[in-house]
Amino acid sequence: MLERNDIQGVVLSGYGHLDHAAFTFLHINDAVAAKEWLASLLPSIMTARERHRGEEKPASALNIAISYCGLAALKLSDDALCSFPIEFQEGMAFGQRPRELGDVGDSAPEKWCVGGPKNPSPDLLLLYYTGTRADAKAWCEALGGHTPGCDVLVSQYSDRSSAKEPFGFRDGISQPAIEGVDHSQKGDEKPIKVGEFVLGYENEYHMIPRTPSVKNSSLAAGLSKAPNLEGRRDLGKNGSYLVYRQLSQDVNAFWSFLDEKSKNPDGTSNSDRMIWMAAKMVGRWPSGAPLTLAPHKDDPALAADDSRINIFCYTKTDASGEGCPQGAHIRRTNPRDSLVPDAQTSLTVVRRHRIMRRGRPGAEDGDPGIYFLVINADIENQFEFVQQTWLNSGKFDGLYANKDPLAGDNDGTGEMVIPACPFREKISGIPRFVTTRGGEYFFVPGMTALKYIIEQKGTV
Repeated sequence: MLERNDIQGVVLSGYGHLDHAAFTFLHINDAVAAKEWLASLLPSIMTARERHRGEEKPASALNIAISYCGLAALKLSDDALCSFPIEFQEGMAFGQRPRELGDVGDSAPEKWCVGGPKNPSPDLLLLYYTGTRADAKAWCEALGGHTPGCDVLVSQYSDRSSAKEPFGFRDGISQPAIEGVDHSQKGDEKPIKVGEFVLGYENEYHMIPRTPSVKNSSLAAGLSKAPNLEGRRDLGKNGSYLVYRQLSQDVNAFWSFLDEKSKNPDGTSNSDRMIWMAAKMVGRWPSGAPLTLAPHKDDPALAADDSRINIFCYTKTDASGEGCPQGAHIRRTNPRDSLVPDAQTSLTVVRRHRIMRRGRPGAEDGDPGIYFLVINADIENQFEFVQQTWLNSGKFDGLYANKDPLAGDNDGTGEMVIPACPFREKISGIPRFVTTRGGEYFFVPGMTALKYIIEQKGTV
C-alpha cells in the first residue's frame, strides 16, 4: 500500500493548478540552528495525501529537498551518508559527470550560478508553489529574514501562466502514469511501477530499488526495516531523488538558425517552412500536436484533445520517421516502441528509464529558460541514462552524428536527418541552443525520514 501521507507532495504532483513557484537554495552554516528551524517548517510541508471528495486543492505548497552536502552539514552519520548511491554522493558538478552529461564549454560547472565548484554548496532546496507571483515574492522576502543556521544563496521565480516553453512549444504533455496514483490509463500504456519514482516500492525490474539506510537505534525506530539489511532502518522509504538543472534557452539563436536554414532559393524567409523544421526538431507542432499523428501541418483540434494528444506509438504508424524523425527531441526522451530489436522489448526497456518532470519556465537576468526538475528513484538509471544515452548520443537509434537538436550538447558540427521520400533532408551545423547555468542532485525524504534527519545527533 502506497503511504501517501509520508511522501512529500512534489514527488507525486506537479501542482499544476499553481502557476507560480519560488525555488530557494540555502547553505547551512550552523547545524543545530538549522535543524531547529527545519523542525518548525515540518507542519507546513505538503504531503501527497489523497484529498477527500469535494475538497479544494491547496492554495500553496511547500516541499524540502536536501543535497548530499546538506545531509553532511546536518551531521547525518558517515555510516548513513555512505549508503547513498555514488552519483548522489559525488554530485552533478564533479568527477567525470559534467562531461558525461554534456556540461562542457559555456555549460561547465565552473560557470554555474547555482552549484559547481566556485559557489557555496546548495545544501537545501525549498520548493514553494502558489497562485500569484506577489505571494511567491512575499514568501521569499519573509524567508530571507528568518533562516536560522542557513544563508540564502538565491531565490528563483517561475511563472507558468503560459503552457508554452520559451522556444514557443507547448510543454509538459508526456508524463508517465504511475501505478496506484493515476487511475486513468493513457491509451495502451500501462501505468509504471511506483518504485521507479518512490523509494521502498517495487520498480519495473520487479525489485525494490537500492535505498539509503541507518543503523538501528531508538531514534530510528519509526523508520521501516531496511529490506535485506539486517540491523538497519530504511532512510529512503517514501522518498525520492530530485534532479535540478537551471537551463538557459537561446531563443533568438534558435529561430535565427532555423530562419537561415529554411529560406527560399531567392534568399527570402519562409516562415511556414521554418516552423515545419522546428517541429521536426521537437517532434511536435507548437500547439503540442505530435507529428506522428499530424505529419503535414499543425492540428490545434488534436492538440486540444487530451484523450488523443499523447496516445501513439511509432512502429505501426511512423516507423520510418517521416512524421516524427528518429532524432527528434520527444522521440529521444520517450522512444516508446521504436527501439531495436522489437516493439515489445522497446516498451519494456523504455519503462525502466522514464522520469517524472517537474520543470517550470523561468528567466534569470532577462535570459529565458527553464528550471528543469526531475523526480526519479535511480538517478543513474533514469536521468543520467536519458541524458547520456538518448539525448547526447550521436548514434541514438542507429543514427550517426545526430545529437538531440533541441537540448543536446551540440557544438556546431552536428546534424539532424529528416526522413522523407524519395530523398531525405539534413540540417547541418547545429549549434547549442540550451546552456546549463546551475545544477545539483537532491534527496526528497519521506516525512518520517525528514524528521529523523532533523532529530538525529550525527554519530559516526
